[in-house]
Amino acid sequence: MSKARKKRQWLLYNTKTKDVSLKFFADRNMCGVAIDIELKNSMKRHMFFESFTSLQDIFDEEFNDGLIWDKDFLLDSEKTISRIHYDLNNVSIYKKEDWPKMFKFIFENMKKLEALYIEYEDIIEGFTP
Repeated sequence: MSKARKKRQWLLYNTKTKDVSLKFFADRNMCGVAIDIELKNSMKRHMFFESFTSLQDIFDEEFNDGLIWDKDFLLDSEKTISRIHYDLNNVSIYKKEDWPKMFKFIFENMKKLEALYIEYEDIIEGFTP
């Protein structure tokens, strides 16, 4: 008889900070976790992103300097956002043999990203333009 798995409820879109969400993604080349800043006004979005960089040392330390800080990240939809992300390259959602590695990467790193976000939530909310 197998143990029943407890369903994990991620913070993701429910960050309580307008236009900021935590995301995980996977495609044919990679997977990753991210903080997306999606303000429509690019000047305000850039200001918000720059405020986030005040926490950069803390976030980078948790991710061994592997975080990528993109002030202007172009989504496939042609929308430009700001994104702070951590990626695992050379894996594919279309290769079943990559799935365990991808799931482990996403789970472990989303847990870290979410914990940092929650720990510094009051500061982050103060960044909101």
